[in-house]
Amino acid sequence: MRLLRRSVASLSQPIDLRAEVDAAWDRLKIHGQGIHSTTDGSLFATEALLRWRRNPNELWAASMVLPIAEETSRVEECTRWATELSISTWATSDRRRHGGRLALNFHGAQLARPELAAEVHAILETYGVVEGELLLEIPDHIGPDRCRTAVDHLGPLVDNGALIALDDHTGTGSATQPSPNWLPAGSIVKLDPGLIMACDQLDGREILERTADGLHAEGYVLVAKAVERPGQLASIIRCRIVWTQGFLLARPELLG
Repeated sequence: MRLLRRSVASLSQPIDLRAEVDAAWDRLKIHGQGIHSTTDGSLFATEALLRWRRNPNELWAASMVLPIAEETSRVEECTRWATELSISTWATSDRRRHGGRLALNFHGAQLARPELAAEVHAILETYGVVEGELLLEIPDHIGPDRCRTAVDHLGPLVDNGALIALDDHTGTGSATQPSPNWLPAGSIVKLDPGLIMACDQLDGREILERTADGLHAEGYVLVAKAVERPGQLASIIRCRIVWTQGFLLARPELLG
């Protein structure tokens, strides 16, 4: 009974997640999830996904960790280290030998820094990776002005072969609309999971078709995210979307 009382008492104590992340952010690991062709299954890119192993049985995604890390003084150090860890892990991974690109997600604060391209270039040189192996992802939610600024800052990497991807694009309802005056034709647009969720139903498929037709007309290459059901894949193929990412084709696994 004494042991039980101690256990219950310990559960009632507040958990300071900020202190916990600040003390152990170096437990970050990089997982990879493939982006595959909707026709032949070939690999286009592997997205580097940040994971934090809080304990042996608890793995947190970046969307859970970074908001906490933003409240500490080490979020910039953490995000820069995550970029280097992604590139260094890719350099020796089996996935690299299979071809395709490494898709890197950047934190909004990173994308605001003019020196980002030079920093990434230095990391690439250190690990023997070239710009032509990169797919650089900019989140739609940061808004059109910041997206344009990010494309400008990443320009030197694109000039040497990297591709830009607008990530989690929500379609016509988004304030960030791709346009050739800031996002070059041939760039990647990754569609938000909300557009894919119901695309195997009539209304959802019609919304996806309109979104895809508009983006195709501007010359963009589309990736459908969060594809989990065969019916979704059938609708995506019908909408002439070339690349697919999701549990139906590949689950994230430790990159290495």
